[in-house]
Amino acid sequence: MLNEKNWFEKISIEIFGSDVSTSALEKAQRGIYKERSFRNFPKELINKYFTKEENGFRIIPEIHKRIIYKKANLVKEEEIKELARSKIIFCRNVFIYFFDDIIQKVLKIFEDNMENPRYLLEPQNPF
Repeated sequence: MLNEKNWFEKISIEIFGSDVSTSALEKAQRGIYKERSFRNFPKELINKYFTKEENGFRIIPEIHKRIIYKKANLVKEEEIKELARSKIIFCRNVFIYFFDDIIQKVLKIFEDNMENPRYLLEPQNPF
């Protein structure tokens, strides 16, 4: 969506993708997504930003190269403090795995480290 609205040309944007799982990070770094990842995703954007391959759909290099991947455990402040200095954090499908006390701990880390103004989003589907 950032590219669709030309935000990459307007301001400096850094995108970090993080996970505690090495295998999840390796999968993300390959940039290949199964067809089921695109339910509710507009066909014209699939055609614009992905190429069909034998194992799925590969995100185009112009977008994929913008992402910096880091291994990080959200409940360990020392591992996410740098990432939490962002103005905007998207937590997609993250908090569903945590109990309330852990969610509160993570939110406190974000609150203590995020720049102002700050935005924490847990998007369901941006389309």
